[in-house]
Amino acid sequence: MVQTTKPLSAVVLGRVESNKKAHIPALSGVSVGTKNRKGVAAQVKNKGHIDPTTWPNLVREPSAPMMGARASAVHDRLEEFLDSVDISVPDEPIGIGDIDPEPPIAYNPEAVFSSEPMRMSVYDPNVMNRMVDSGFLGLGEGYVAGEWDAIPLADVLATLLDHDIEAGWGKMLSRWSRNKVTGVPRAGELPLELIELCTGPSKTWGSPLFATSSRTSVTETLNWKNKNTIVDVTRYESPQSVSYDDIESAQYRRVNQMLDECRVGPGSRVLEFPASSATLAVTAARRGATVDVLTSDPVYAEDIRRIVREEKLAGAVHVETISGPIPSPRQWSGVYDAIMSVERMETMGVGGLRPFLRAIGRMLSSGGRACIQSVINTGLSENSIQALGIMRGYVWPALEYPTVENIRDALMRYTDLVERAEVHCGDHLRVTLPLWRREFAINRDAAAAAGFDRVYRRLWFYVLALQEALFMRGELDVAQFVLLKPKKSE
Repeated sequence: MVQTTKPLSAVVLGRVESNKKAHIPALSGVSVGTKNRKGVAAQVKNKGHIDPTTWPNLVREPSAPMMGARASAVHDRLEEFLDSVDISVPDEPIGIGDIDPEPPIAYNPEAVFSSEPMRMSVYDPNVMNRMVDSGFLGLGEGYVAGEWDAIPLADVLATLLDHDIEAGWGKMLSRWSRNKVTGVPRAGELPLELIELCTGPSKTWGSPLFATSSRTSVTETLNWKNKNTIVDVTRYESPQSVSYDDIESAQYRRVNQMLDECRVGPGSRVLEFPASSATLAVTAARRGATVDVLTSDPVYAEDIRRIVREEKLAGAVHVETISGPIPSPRQWSGVYDAIMSVERMETMGVGGLRPFLRAIGRMLSSGGRACIQSVINTGLSENSIQALGIMRGYVWPALEYPTVENIRDALMRYTDLVERAEVHCGDHLRVTLPLWRREFAINRDAAAAAGFDRVYRRLWFYVLALQEALFMRGELDVAQFVLLKPKKSE
């Protein structure tokens, strides 16, 4: 059973008024950035809801050169910034006692779509020390530890990412800040139980494609290995009037579009790797294809097999476990007419593009097609890259969103594949993320029963909000890349 504790005694930002600036008072008896950091660290280590074995970095005492003076400066700069952007501030903690006093304010499902002005509460000023120690990674860890909250969380994060945590000599010293997390469990695939708590029975991860969206298409001529090649580029606009109930059909629309791009039909040999969910494999099998699904996670493999058996498609879909996300020729030597991947390429980092795309080229038959869906970088700021450290540290260790140029360059340098089409639908994931986050908040009791402790729940809530914030800022997009392996005569 997860031990629960109420948030630390109310330490909130004072209300922003025309004659009063935002104020972050210190926790009783402990000043922010005190040189005697053990007093602040003790507050962290004694939080009963954090298992120090599972989450060692959350109970670790923040440490950095000149911590005391820098944390005080971080505190003052944050007060000034909040005042300048009108992030409002209650005189009393937001929502505590109204919904659930254990998960603080932003965990209220209704707060996900709050139309009220942005608000923020700080429960423990140790988050200032964390920010000195590790910048926006520290801010995220402070949220996960329950040291602060905000409504609406994604909007506040999108605004905070414009704020430089430190300036002057403090910013110079921050170059040596901790920007990695060590000593925590490394995730394989996302657990299907976690996915279901967000997505519902479809258990389908990745950007959907809603029907209520216009689109534009243009052709782009690329110099592909000294030859001109035409790429059809389609951009879907933001969908209209989307609800949670629309997501499942939108997922099937996206899956079927990917299968159409690869011309999957009766007799097609299809590979999905790394596995995203059972939906793509099941849908392809219903078209008459035979499907192989590769994953490095034995538990995930068994979950997908179970779904396939329930759909009575075990003869058409085969799920295999490999030792890593990318199979070597010895591990897997199959040849396929179509290869699919859904938002997994980015979890391997830009350095993983070469082996990933070469593996696709090796396993694709002559004339075969691949469709790779990925979240892509359209201009991540330095602060945003630092903020993504929370995802690299606790979810996907190698996460690095590639640019379109990164992907095209790797294709031309390391493969014989040719890009034929590109489909952009980032606004569809942008409107989906808050719907998933709200559903996850509604299902928090079920998440606890499934074994996800309070820290994990807050981590996942924060990860979804951070991704939403980056889409709101226009720094991320979603793209499908349709690739062709030319026939020998071409």
